[in-house]
Amino acid sequence: MKKKKLIAAMLTLMLLLATAQNAFASITLDAGPASVMYAANTYQVPLYVKAGKTIRAYMTKGKRAKFIAPIYRGTKWKISNKKILSVNKKSGLIKAKAKGTATIRMTYGKRTYACKITVETPSISKKAITIKQGQTYQLKMKGTKQKFSWYSTGAKASVSAKGKVKGLYVGVTYIKARTTQGEEYKCKVTVKSCINPKAPGGVYNPLPGRSETEFAIKQYNGTKKYRLKLLEVVDGARANALVNEENRYNAKPSANERWVLYHINLRYIAGSGQMSGSDAISRYDLFNEKGTLGMNTCETATLGKNLKPPYSYMLYPGGQCDFWYGILLPKNVKYTTLRTELGWDDYGNRLEKWIRLN
Repeated sequence: MKKKKLIAAMLTLMLLLATAQNAFASITLDAGPASVMYAANTYQVPLYVKAGKTIRAYMTKGKRAKFIAPIYRGTKWKISNKKILSVNKKSGLIKAKAKGTATIRMTYGKRTYACKITVETPSISKKAITIKQGQTYQLKMKGTKQKFSWYSTGAKASVSAKGKVKGLYVGVTYIKARTTQGEEYKCKVTVKSCINPKAPGGVYNPLPGRSETEFAIKQYNGTKKYRLKLLEVVDGARANALVNEENRYNAKPSANERWVLYHINLRYIAGSGQMSGSDAISRYDLFNEKGTLGMNTCETATLGKNLKPPYSYMLYPGGQCDFWYGILLPKNVKYTTLRTELGWDDYGNRLEKWIRLN
């Protein structure tokens, strides 16, 4: 009976060795919760090891693997460097102790099966990076000779086959490097807008309104190019009186409010169709001096007696006009900034230009 069991075990081993296709099939995953097996170099050497041939594999320091054998009773184990590898002779459980290369041999009867294991300490060059849209960053795997495949877990950033990351959309994603056996290393990628709010014309650095500023607005019927220049600002008591003269039905300022009148020049440079001053300015385009509070809830003045309102002129390309715009502002707003939306860039960011009206 014992002889039959031994023969059956040997046949099972030979079948496993004859049908195995990758060079690491003789070492399998250990089922323990803290145990993960990683390997690479699944090439060339057959599992059925003859004299002078050895299976090659990789392990990560601190990880464990299991050497497959028909039975462990009666097997003999030998490790070329016990500082690098250890083995449980009863279970075939191998542990990677230190960086380096060692060969482990299991002898069963007249046959010896060997695996040359390189213990490494793989790590990714950066665990977190911050880049802007359109920028790239090269990630690398260190402490390893294994081959890794790179992929992105989201659409915020892409990565090439060689680990070059490119920022696409504002947000956070993870770039991962993975071995053929599933070991992963990840880098958190934070992508910020390529638009600099501190650049000239940004929300934190608006352009002076009294200098002529050119705009190019993308609209449904094409792009309109025009220039705006602030000619005059009338504020306080004089503005209150002018607004009342223009139309006595205009709102009366409270103790915490005052009227502000803007005298603006508009030049329509090029585009399709007509445009007027109302295409360039409205209360929805006005913000406080910091650009943090919209003036969209403020009253606007009805003009037309002596002061021409924005919609008084319909311009064709090449035309220009002067118009007035009045808005009832809180006294704690020192001056307003005008935001003009210019369209969208290739990354989905809204393009805009800010000018200071004072």
